[in-house]
Amino acid sequence: AKYPFHFHLELGYRLTERTITVMWKVMNEDEKTMYFSIGGHPAFFCPLKEGEKQSDYYLHFDTDQPLHYLLIDDAGMAVKKPYEEQNRLKTNQGFLPIGPHMFDQDALIIEENQ
Repeated sequence: AKYPFHFHLELGYRLTERTITVMWKVMNEDEKTMYFSIGGHPAFFCPLKEGEKQSDYYLHFDTDQPLHYLLIDDAGMAVKKPYEEQNRLKTNQGFLPIGPHMFDQDALIIEENQ
């Protein structure tokens, strides 16, 4: 199948000190309304040095509140639940250690600019 719209896509990553910003810009170059959804995620390679463990690495968020996230089902679709029923990750003052089982159920989709 071919996507039935003419469009221009720009995406970028900006690394400022220890912060990564992901930028998306989708421009409809067609005369009709373009319906779309877009998403993606950065990936990080964290080689362990001698004496280190995976939990020595972390993600840091600008919040000390629990993070709400969605999971992917077997069809590759995000499992949407009411906000109050979504899965939650507790952080320690915004720090979330990376553990060996963090991605056992695939990617964690953290929405709403958390």
